[in-house]
Amino acid sequence: MVRGQWVYVRGRLGNKPRPQERMAIAAACERLIAAVLLPKYLPQITPTEFNYPVAIYGKWHGNKYRFITRYRSDRPVSFTPEFEAPVLPAHFDFSYHRHAGQPC
Repeated sequence: MVRGQWVYVRGRLGNKPRPQERMAIAAACERLIAAVLLPKYLPQITPTEFNYPVAIYGKWHGNKYRFITRYRSDRPVSFTPEFEAPVLPAHFDFSYHRHAGQPC
């Protein structure tokens, strides 16, 4: 038997937050977006020659709550006028890991 090997126990199902916890996490993150991120990183929408941010919001992606930035491009050669991109994980890492308090 190999020691120190990581394996899944019960798959990824054990990492899901409960619905009440999901609502609490989403509410806290929405308050963070409204109070900190929007005033600091997007105080006003300023069109530029290239892509420029028009919105910051959050949404669930599996078991993780992600911050998303919506960009707009007014150039006629752009493939789509708007697109969204997640905020880089190096800036924010709000992954939710629940600990059940039970031994493996």
